[in-house]
Amino acid sequence: MRKTLVLSGIKHCGKTTLGSMLADRRGCAWYDLDQLIMNRPAANHYPTLREFYRTEGVEKFRELETESLKDILNRFNPGTTQAVISLGGGTVENEEAMNILREEGSIVYLSVPEETLYERIMAGGRPPFLSEETPREDFHEVYLRRDALNREMADLIVNLNESDAEGNLQIIWDYISGE
Repeated sequence: MRKTLVLSGIKHCGKTTLGSMLADRRGCAWYDLDQLIMNRPAANHYPTLREFYRTEGVEKFRELETESLKDILNRFNPGTTQAVISLGGGTVENEEAMNILREEGSIVYLSVPEETLYERIMAGGRPPFLSEETPREDFHEVYLRRDALNREMADLIVNLNESDAEGNLQIIWDYISGE
């Protein structure tokens, strides 16, 4: 396993929460890609990442995502310094970003059941990638596509359950520790 761990997964699987906790446990830096995108001048005047995405579109979002990722990797030496990077839920569909990540870190796919993710997502309000008319059907399509991409790109797949964050952190820790 490379020193840089890249947490990938579908929206609301726990990448941000678990990434922060994992970095604390490893005693290393943690970077949240979505937050770094929002800190960029092109996006920081939007109230939310959703609003930026909705207004500027997927291509502009992917450009900033890739630029932000390159900035992260320029902050440290991925081959020799430990770090944890939490991706956005759709980063797996950004081919340029994922190719960079495959070279620089170990991609860990945090897999959560589809129904659990849909419930979590809708509890926070419908995101822009789901239509008003058929959000459940739209999510099913997104889930199938992103799950397949995550599985293809992952160096490690961690199946999370309904445990609390500490329980799921322990599951990840056991996987990366080789227990």
